Amino acid sequence: HPTWQVLEDRYESALALFERNQAAECQEACQAILRDFGEVDGPTKWLLGRAQQRTAAADGAFDPVIAVETK
Repeated sequence: HPTWQVLEDRYESALALFERNQAAECQEACQAILRDFGEVDGPTKWLLGRAQQRTAAADGAFDPVIAVETK
């Protein structure tokens, strides 16, 4: 499905921004995904939340590994 591939590519790009400690850019990318594809994409909403947390704590040590606490 072509839309799925576009969504996947854009999510992977947003995740790469987060992993490079570019939280503000990650937030912008996630917001654009949600605007273009709708608020139904759970992984993008989750990543947006992590990027917002990182932006709020920008002066702390950064570890790009994301710990998932639940399944």
